[in-house]
Formats: sequence, structure tokens, C-alpha cells
Amino acid sequence: MQPKHVRALRDERADTPGAANIRLKALRALFRWAVEADEAPHDPTRDVSKIQYRPTGFHSWSMEEVEAYEKHHSVGTKARLAMAILLYTACRREDAVRLGLQHIRNGRVQYVQAKNEHRSPVSIDIPVHTDLGPSLALRPQAI
Repeated sequence: MQPKHVRALRDERADTPGAANIRLKALRALFRWAVEADEAPHDPTRDVSKIQYRPTGFHSWSMEEVEAYEKHHSVGTKARLAMAILLYTACRREDAVRLGLQHIRNGRVQYVQAKNEHRSPVSIDIPVHTDLGPSLALRPQAI
């Protein structure tokens, strides 16, 4: 295999540069191992560069999209509860899945963030939002 073959494999995914770079990363790992294990004479990925691009990030929902979601998922469903927890606590996804009734005390949401919880824990103590209360009261039994 030669660098031109690696570039061709990378460029097959050029319309999604992130995927193209992940493919290149996987090929680099493969050939790093292959050269070290004497399975390949050289590393053809060495002189192949990543595709440069600027990621645009993720689209934040507008209030119209939130309202459409809430209209589709009624209060009392898991989907509505998940949306309410994420929207009205602004917690990370990792923290949202950990939250439960044990974190609701005296009308407040109190928990320790999972990120860096063992190195420098951050305690969160926020009031229960008025729109979150009904979703918590009618929560699915599985939660």
C-alpha cells in the first residue's frame, strides 16, 4: 500500500471530513502495529495529512422545537421527563441519567457533578423549576 492509496481511502469520505480523519486515524494505528510486528515494510499513512475543516458544532433547539417536542411527548412519559431534566436543570447528560428523587430535597435539586467528582467535586444546588415539577410528580415508575 502506498500513500496515494491511503489518500484515496481518506478522500472517499471527504464530504464528511470528521469521518475521513477518523478513517485515517484507524489506518495509522493499523500500520503502526503492522510495521512494529514486521507485517508491513513501511507506514504509508506517515505523509498523509488530515483534512482541515472547522466543525460547526451542534444546533441548539429553538423554543418552537422544544414546544413541538413537548406537544408530541405528554407529561408523564420518559421522553418528557428526560427533556425536562436536561432543559430545566441545565445539567450534563452524564448527570441527567444519574438524577433521581433522592436528589430532590425541600424543593431543590442537589447533587455532585460527575465530571471531576473524585478530583475536585462541584456541588449543585438549584431550585426545582416550576415546569420541572409536574414532570417529576408524574414520572414513569422505571425512574
